[in-house]
Amino acid sequence: MATLTGTKIKNTYKDLLQVSNSNAGVDGTLRNVSDGEGTDSVLQISSSAVKSTGTLEVTGVSTFTGAVTASGGVTGAVTGNVTGDLTGNVTGNVTGNLTGNVTGDLTGDVTGDLTGAVTGNVTGNVTGNVTGNVTGNVTGNVTGNVTGDLTGDVTGNVTGNITSTGTSTFSTVDINGGTIDGVDIGTNSAVTELLVDNVSINGNTITSTNYNGTLILQANGSGTISCTNKLLANADLEVTGEADIDNINIDGNTISSSDADGDINLTPNGSGEVNIGNVSVSGTSISSNGALNISAGAGLGLRFNSGGSGIVYTDTDIVPISDSGGIDLGSESLRFTTGYFKDTVDVYGYVKTDEIRELTTDSGVTIDGIKVDGNAITSTATNGDLTLQANGTGKVEVTSADDAPSLRVTGDDPDMDVNINSSSGLNLAEYRMSVDGDAKGHIAYDKSIGAVRIVTYGTNENINLSPDGTGSVVINTDLDVDNINIDGNTISSTDSNGDITLDPNGTGEINFQVTASSGAPTGSSYYIPLSVSGTTYYLELKDAPSGGG
Repeated sequence: MATLTGTKIKNTYKDLLQVSNSNAGVDGTLRNVSDGEGTDSVLQISSSAVKSTGTLEVTGVSTFTGAVTASGGVTGAVTGNVTGDLTGNVTGNVTGNLTGNVTGDLTGDVTGDLTGAVTGNVTGNVTGNVTGNVTGNVTGNVTGNVTGDLTGDVTGNVTGNITSTGTSTFSTVDINGGTIDGVDIGTNSAVTELLVDNVSINGNTITSTNYNGTLILQANGSGTISCTNKLLANADLEVTGEADIDNINIDGNTISSSDADGDINLTPNGSGEVNIGNVSVSGTSISSNGALNISAGAGLGLRFNSGGSGIVYTDTDIVPISDSGGIDLGSESLRFTTGYFKDTVDVYGYVKTDEIRELTTDSGVTIDGIKVDGNAITSTATNGDLTLQANGTGKVEVTSADDAPSLRVTGDDPDMDVNINSSSGLNLAEYRMSVDGDAKGHIAYDKSIGAVRIVTYGTNENINLSPDGTGSVVINTDLDVDNINIDGNTISSTDSNGDITLDPNGTGEINFQVTASSGAPTGSSYYIPLSVSGTTYYLELKDAPSGGG
């Protein structure tokens, strides 16, 4: 600055600065600082303030102990700390801390902490912490922590922590680490997609993002996963452990009902079927594409229960899968009451007849080669014999009530044979056997005479005893024929004083074949000895005259 020493006033008064206040000097009113000829500058001063109405350029360090109001903004760099309020825009860089409030936009970079409130937009980068509230948008990067409220949009990157008690809205958030605690996501506007570790939530779909990754819903401790609406599984549903669905419990290979005495119902919709492998259940029908195997555990029974007086039906064969060891139908303690069969019933093995109370069929029962139909027992083989044979010393006993025939043999063959093959013969006791093609007669025990009678029914019917071939009719005791008794070598009459008459029919003869007997008259070879009252007489036989007589 040039010195005024030795200069004249007329040559220097224009360069002198003065405040026009009627020579009263500086007081509490802001007045322009002007030169000696009255030209005002942009600088105004008072006893309490300094104001610049133009551009204020500070090349050195400025220290402000009060508030700094930059209505036109701060365009230069601020390297010191700003502790007062700035009401204008800050377009330059702030190297120090900005602790005052900024009402305008902060477009420069702030290297220090931004602790004051910023009403405008922060477009510069903030290297320090932002602890004040920012009402405008933050488009610059924030390296430090943000603890104040950000009302506007944050488009820059925030390297530090953001701590806010208000609501923060971010168009894009990339959280690479740390934790998110006690927050609601998508309360006012739904999150379009949320990726958490290997889980993606997008729309109504929760999926795993890692290849072939398993999606696990797992409750903590003894907690449960509760689903209050319908659960639709479009693929396989795999549950490790037990699963309780309403009153159904699924544990391992077991499906059970959890309510007391609860049924398990598999009910398809409409005409749908319950398909288990190759087995289909439709309505009241169970069908299979192959063999249908229904089995119970070892030593356990398999029960088919129709309920009440219902019937268990089958329209095909019931056969065991193996005949090894035999398969029982019923048991000693559980027996069938009544069995109904149609057509053929084949039994291989034994039937305990003492356990069968009644067996009724429409077409008879065939056992091996014997058929029982109605009141008839017949052999099924062509020309097959029918043999009734008791075991050991047992007997075949045939009984009936009253005097009706106990055993009747019938047939269409008039020469029909009845063979009795027994070492003890036929024991009729008090019963009858009828040999009857057309009810011709019977053999019966007659109580009145204490003997067996052979009786014919028809008029003049004969009784023939015809042994086969050279066989004989053997009677091991005496024989009564009408009034004639044959006993050993004796023929006698049984009626009182009855004669014995030998009367051949027609021209028949009585033929005697005798040989010479000791004691007979000599000279003749043909005598018949006759014993009368102990005396022997001889009846001589001579040839008959020629021509008879």
